[in-house]
Amino acid sequence: MIKQAISLSCLDQKSNPGETLAVVLVDAATITALNESFLDHHDPTDVITFDYRDNAGTDDAVIGEICVCVDVALTCPRARSLGDEVCLYIVHGILHLCNDDDLAADDRRRMHRKQNTIMRQLRKDFVLADIF
Repeated sequence: MIKQAISLSCLDQKSNPGETLAVVLVDAATITALNESFLDHHDPTDVITFDYRDNAGTDDAVIGEICVCVDVALTCPRARSLGDEVCLYIVHGILHLCNDDDLAADDRRRMHRKQNTIMRQLRKDFVLADIF
């Protein structure tokens, strides 16, 4: 599923063979600590993405890390299933690695359209509810 999400997002065209993406499932306490340390926000969030492509001293084979908060996914009222919600967060993180941004309203709408297109395809190809 993650390989297909990478392909659908075109991240595979922005990376080299042999490079990998780390996806880490975390709890609310961990994501809150990351959110405070790196973004100066003091609440849990659904996903935080770290892009390592320009960082010296990191493992060159790992292009980025997507930290997904399972606790947030479990409490999301609009979630179809835990698996679907976690996949949505992973897709969102992948799009950030593709330089998509969601700070401005227009950018957020554009990113959500891409995210929804990718998720529709993933739902056709996989039973996302069965992932967890």
